[in-house]
Amino acid sequence: MGRFYKFFIFLNFFLTFISCSEKIDNLNIAVFTSGNVTFKEALEQYANMSIEDKNKFKDMDEYFRFIRKIALEKIILNRAYKDKLDQEISVKSKIKEAELKGAKELVFEKFINSKIVITENHYKKYSKVYDLYQIVKKTDILDENKIKESRSLLENLSDQIKNINDFMEKAKQYSDDITGREGGYIGKIRLGIMEEAIDEEIKKMDINKVSKIVESSIGFHVFFIRDIEEVKIDELIKDRSLYELIYNEEKTRLEEEWYNKLLKDKNLIISKDKILNSVLENDTVIQYKDNKISKQDFLNTVERYKISSFPEPSNDDLLRLADNMGIELIINELAQDKKIINSKELKKRFKEEKEFLLINSYIEKNIALKKIDQNDIKEFYERNKISLFTHYNRNNVVYVQPLKEVEKFIEQKLDAENIQNSRYELYKKLVREDQLKIDEPLLAKFKEIAEKR
Repeated sequence: MGRFYKFFIFLNFFLTFISCSEKIDNLNIAVFTSGNVTFKEALEQYANMSIEDKNKFKDMDEYFRFIRKIALEKIILNRAYKDKLDQEISVKSKIKEAELKGAKELVFEKFINSKIVITENHYKKYSKVYDLYQIVKKTDILDENKIKESRSLLENLSDQIKNINDFMEKAKQYSDDITGREGGYIGKIRLGIMEEAIDEEIKKMDINKVSKIVESSIGFHVFFIRDIEEVKIDELIKDRSLYELIYNEEKTRLEEEWYNKLLKDKNLIISKDKILNSVLENDTVIQYKDNKISKQDFLNTVERYKISSFPEPSNDDLLRLADNMGIELIINELAQDKKIINSKELKKRFKEEKEFLLINSYIEKNIALKKIDQNDIKEFYERNKISLFTHYNRNNVVYVQPLKEVEKFIEQKLDAENIQNSRYELYKKLVREDQLKIDEPLLAKFKEIAEKR
């Protein structure tokens, strides 16, 4: 009888707890004319935040702003649907792009991310920390003779250096890098921080020896290792930034392997001769199954890349671009797989992305931007002349930048402030019109529960 009674008491307590939990989940922590935010919704959004963002919540005001943000997004989304923004051609196009983007992310998840496994072996190459010095001669000059002289100088210096004191003296005298002031001291460095060619040379070096000349994107280097420390694997595993470095390296390796495999797909045809020599705009230069890219489409892509990547592409650049476009055709095809299109994960991602697009489209259409004129620019310049535009030159002489020199910068600064202020005014207007109210006792309960998680 005693055991049964205790069990009954426990069961009653458990059911009461579950019932209370369900009741609080369904309570509205915020209400407004067009809807509400439930306690459960708020907790779910809080749970999805990063630890870094959660740590920013220091007081009740932070939690209040968090709930207000959720409510405001719902208010804007309701208005976006009411205004039928999702039916506008430009927005529909962005939504379609978002759906494809989400599907492609799941393709990468399937073929790349899901296959990334980090083990202790990945950390072993980072178990050494090098106390490293360098002498640098930059090669960002057009004079070939000076570049040859720089290399010759480093060769001569390498022969003259016998110890760390010699190295530091030569670094102060000859290095073009800022580290030269400190005798060429870079710091305690592990592999993966610098360029691959430098890493490869460092791995071969002994303590108190000068390296061979290494060429990097900056110029020519010689290095000196003063000491090498061994770090325990357990300590390395705790290093989050190192984990991210290893993860990204492994991801890049798997991507390259996968891309090379895709390029061997028998259905992919890349006509190199037509890419380099054809003058016919309608010629098909890349094809995967029924999907084709014409010479004109290819040239249009080249023009876009000219602006951002390469001013005048070489033949190798063009062929690499063609490979990338061919890979993109295959990935787009994989993204149309029914298992991906009908997956819960894609629907979730697409819903979030669509809502994000609609919210931003509504804001863009409804913010009232003030036009910036010359008086605004002059006023900003005068107000910030000392703090932003007054400097000391190399001779320690005061130099004030003239207005004409900084006008573009000021305009960009004012534009950013203008957009921020206009957004804030729109938010205030929406909160007022939708009569947003946040339940303060429930907010205090939310804070209490959130801080325990």
